[in-house]
Amino acid sequence: MLTKFKLKINDVTYDFSNHCVNNWENIACSFERSNLSGIVRSFTSQFEFIGEAYDLLLNHFNKYGFKAKAVFELYTINDNWEYQRAFYCDLDFSTISWTRTVLKINAIDNSIAAIIKANKSTKYEFIVGEDIPTTYPYYFDRLEVTETATYSITDGVSDDNGALSGTYKKSNNYRIYVGQIGKEIGAGGYMITHEDQEYGDGYMLNCIRQNTITVDYKIEVDRRVGCAQLLLMDRDNVLAQLSPNYNSAFCVQFVYGNIKVFNTIDEVKNYIENDAVLSHSWAVDTDLWRHRFADVDGVAWDIRIDANGNNEWNCTGESVAEYIKGVTSGAFTISATGDSKIWLKYDSEVDSTFCILSSEIKFSWKARGNTARINAISPITVIESIMGKMGACDVNISSFDKRLENTLILAAESIRGINNARLYTSFSDFCSWLETVFGYTYYIEEENNLLQFVHRRELFKDSAALKTIKNVVDTEYSVDESTLYYNVIVGYDKQDYDSVNGRDEFNFSNYYTTGFDITDKKIELKSKYRADSFGIELLVQKRSESTTDNESDEDVFFVLGRLSNGGYRTVRDVTVQSSCSNTLINGEFCPMACIRSNAEFIGMMADRLELVFTSSDGNSDVVIGDNKMSDSLNLENLRMLTSGLLKFKTDDVEIPKDLNSIIRINTSKCIYTGFIKKVEVRYSRQTSAEYTLLVKSKELC
Repeated sequence: MLTKFKLKINDVTYDFSNHCVNNWENIACSFERSNLSGIVRSFTSQFEFIGEAYDLLLNHFNKYGFKAKAVFELYTINDNWEYQRAFYCDLDFSTISWTRTVLKINAIDNSIAAIIKANKSTKYEFIVGEDIPTTYPYYFDRLEVTETATYSITDGVSDDNGALSGTYKKSNNYRIYVGQIGKEIGAGGYMITHEDQEYGDGYMLNCIRQNTITVDYKIEVDRRVGCAQLLLMDRDNVLAQLSPNYNSAFCVQFVYGNIKVFNTIDEVKNYIENDAVLSHSWAVDTDLWRHRFADVDGVAWDIRIDANGNNEWNCTGESVAEYIKGVTSGAFTISATGDSKIWLKYDSEVDSTFCILSSEIKFSWKARGNTARINAISPITVIESIMGKMGACDVNISSFDKRLENTLILAAESIRGINNARLYTSFSDFCSWLETVFGYTYYIEEENNLLQFVHRRELFKDSAALKTIKNVVDTEYSVDESTLYYNVIVGYDKQDYDSVNGRDEFNFSNYYTTGFDITDKKIELKSKYRADSFGIELLVQKRSESTTDNESDEDVFFVLGRLSNGGYRTVRDVTVQSSCSNTLINGEFCPMACIRSNAEFIGMMADRLELVFTSSDGNSDVVIGDNKMSDSLNLENLRMLTSGLLKFKTDDVEIPKDLNSIIRINTSKCIYTGFIKKVEVRYSRQTSAEYTLLVKSKELC
């Protein structure tokens, strides 16, 4: 093959033959793509110069030292007998060494690809609005959330077992002590909650706005002591009875009141018959028999009336501790007005004792906060700022996916309303987001100093330029096992919320199987940027805590917005159903949508692939648009490539200008088409180019 090289020094170009490169047989240039992205160029890292090139470079170094600059350019002759540049690189004079006859120096790979490789995982910090420009603000109209306040009765004297006992006087408005044992107030402005309802005119809840309140309660009393009924009140109006009026339960016992434990039921019967004070008649009293019991070796026995009307002792199977519990529980809703005042009282017509074993009364209601203004950043601005930190190149993002045009990036600190909010992100984080959510990847135009993001199918389209290679040898077809998967994981990292509202979040990860059980490998597409609605809502709720750190402060979120009246408004075009709130957002970016964005990539292994849903980190019951989150998905006739690889050698070293061209070759048995996975050119060999193709199609001759 006819080749030559040039050295460009101080804007002067010198031509040399390959004889001036001592390691000419090792000089190679390769083009390779990984993970079905764009093709990256690389070349030999060290050159050994001799002859005139040796003298020229050594003299240049002796004159300028480490400030010396030189460019190596390699040229090959094409079919038109014209020399064209195959590759070029700067030389690194900090690596120079020489002997009497050979000068060695490394190449500087200052390509965009090399810069990205070195810096892709570096997380950069940007001050929003200063280091990174913002677009129109995003006006988040908030989510409807559930707020709660939970109370327990604290009136009385605490017993050893934790129960509360006491005596109250006849009263129709006996206001008892309660304690607030938990609350979750996010939006605020709907309810004033009190730690206790003090004697007098105190209340647990003061309503500010008209609302519907759900009440869940469970109250346990000791039936041996009894308890008057408990009434839930709104001012002077009875809302509900939470506990009935329990009369005391009588146990067979010693005269002095200590409960006697019997070994058998016969001992109980004998004890009653032989005791002068007791009479067996009480055991058959039709009004009181349900409250009579005996402790037989720790198990409660009570009286039952048989079919003939006779009384008999019956083993309940319950321990005495369980048997003596009077348990009432339930749930109901109340319609509260803007001036409702909710409280709890004992209600009894006589003086009475009480013993509360445990109690919990939980109030919950829906609330929605005021619209929050959040500084928003466009995706192109984010990647331009990252590449600006790297000092690399220009950037462009194709608008193949129309969602991208109205997608906004939100820094967690901006959502919290922190002054001088910062965005923290890396090149890898940005790429994982674009790939997972939109199916995008990138390729590099070194000649134009451009980083181009496109949907992956744009790199492997049917209408790509065609190059036919005729002279091929050593063809070898194989299956690319890296494209075969059994498990598919798609979505976002699961977040643990300190909130009851998080149970409805759906934008975490979904898990599927392909049915291809000859492998246990998995494909995992997970975005580093977050799309969870409640994550945004809960951060907005923390705006009053702007001086404290939050574990989510370095997270990055994204939303879909609609530009209107000088700002982006919340979009809910894709409905989210079967959740506690009908105000959730980002249904457009659910895990199922991520599957559809990457369908051609995931479905390479078969013409028809069924992804069977197995589980989800989020709420799998929600319905996004018309699809339930737990639905299985069919990927049919979407293959942009097959799982085949084809290797061959050729003397045709003219690499297509468009590295995403379709390569076509003929063998004695098949016609193959495909896209370059890797090609390496060693210019000193007869069959200089070695190709590996991602096979698009194969046809029998």
